[in-house]
Amino acid sequence: MLSREDPNQMHKKKGAINGGFYKYKKGPYGNASHLVISVDNLEKHMEIVKKAGGKIQGRPVGVPGVGKFVMFRDSEGNRVGMLRPSR
Repeated sequence: MLSREDPNQMHKKKGAINGGFYKYKKGPYGNASHLVISVDNLEKHMEIVKKAGGKIQGRPVGVPGVGKFVMFRDSEGNRVGMLRPSR
């Protein structure tokens, strides 16, 4: 099996997100899966989320070598992540 991660467990393709399926366990955020979407303009899409009835959870944070990330809850209360990959 080919590894997509470098020795620091970062994806070898710049801007790509590591991920996978994990054994189910109820956590502090309920029973839902955790989804992260990629966007080209984080601030613009944060405004779109708010106008559609979602709520931004905290401030965007930089993830070194990956991009800028923020969590939000959609209009139905689902927790979703948004990432603008590094360029």
